[in-house]
Amino acid sequence: MLSNNVWQTEQLRFTFFFAPEHHGLWSDFWTKITASEAEHRNENRLAGQIVEQGTWDDKQLVTTHFRDRLDVVIQDGNRAFNLPDIGAFVETADLFAARVIAAITAPLYATVTRIAFGGVLLQATESKEASYRALSQYLPHVELDETSKDFLYQINRPVFSEVNSAIGINRITKWNGIVGKLIEVDEQGTGVVISQHAYRLEFDVNSAAETAFSGENVASPESLSELLALAKKIAANGDL
Repeated sequence: MLSNNVWQTEQLRFTFFFAPEHHGLWSDFWTKITASEAEHRNENRLAGQIVEQGTWDDKQLVTTHFRDRLDVVIQDGNRAFNLPDIGAFVETADLFAARVIAAITAPLYATVTRIAFGGVLLQATESKEASYRALSQYLPHVELDETSKDFLYQINRPVFSEVNSAIGINRITKWNGIVGKLIEVDEQGTGVVISQHAYRLEFDVNSAAETAFSGENVASPESLSELLALAKKIAANGDL
């Protein structure tokens, strides 16, 4: 039985697009989320880019400001061999979305032309074959067997928003199996290769570019929650 509870989270991201003249209104978003100053801040004036990052709720929080866009990302700051994991998908996404939504005021919503919610989810397995068997349950239109290799499946299944039917929503997903390898040296100096298998879902649910400048109100707490709900449905049901 499929479930969105099996997924561990590598990364989650909210993206907000706006006209360049509104860039300054979004400049302190790190503080709005955390009620503190970022641990690290890097600015590239030529590129019009500011990156702020640090630890939030035992995760690495990164906000990247461009002239016309803000990316808000949580990810695993631990670079160990183990698969990245910042928590179970549903609980982590709910907490992240609630904090981001709480940080956005009405004047900020009014500046937004497009929104997106993206993420990378993983589930560990014991082998490539096990990863492909699991992926087959999420991808009923795809045939995978024991001899399949180098599998990568990407598709966009657009829908119209139920919050505002004038706005199209892209549901872009990418599915694949992955393997990480690490060489450990034992006491005799012999290298031992350790493999770690998993299957992977990368998603990007976003308001379509065609409606970005339609005059429609694309951003609201309800529209952000809708993107979250669509992502949960993908994680739970697969490519349907």
